[in-house]
Amino acid sequence: MRVLRSFFIAFTLLTLSLQANAEAEFPPSFQPVIDIFSGLSDGDKDKVKNSVTDDFILLEQGEVWDLEITLSIVKGPIPRTNGFNIISSDIRDDLALYNYWTQSKIGEGDNPSVITWLESVVVVKTDQGWKLQQFHSTKVPPEKVPADLKVIEAR
Repeated sequence: MRVLRSFFIAFTLLTLSLQANAEAEFPPSFQPVIDIFSGLSDGDKDKVKNSVTDDFILLEQGEVWDLEITLSIVKGPIPRTNGFNIISSDIRDDLALYNYWTQSKIGEGDNPSVITWLESVVVVKTDQGWKLQQFHSTKVPPEKVPADLKVIEAR
């Protein structure tokens, strides 16, 4: 019984440590990026809206989108996981700039669609916390995705 109890305690501590490490993978100023993708996945327009500034702009595949256009693509929940790999960042006081890869697995089962984007964002600190002000997204064809790309899933 003592061995089982020790195993359970060790397992619990390891699980908590892994969860804390996963949450610490990204700085707080990157959270709005994670939130906008979670909002899109969950079909949660409020989550998308709360992750951006009032003057938010999205440069999407050669198009200019404002918040209204962005919210128009939010549909019901879809089976999607989102992963990120930060290439570079520059965080200064109330401003953060990120360049990163996003990779999403969309669909259920053994063969989900995998879509990869190369993105950059400008994030500003507001009275309500960090918010996306500008977002630039380019979908990357599968043959141009680095073979060694590793992303960390986040919600």
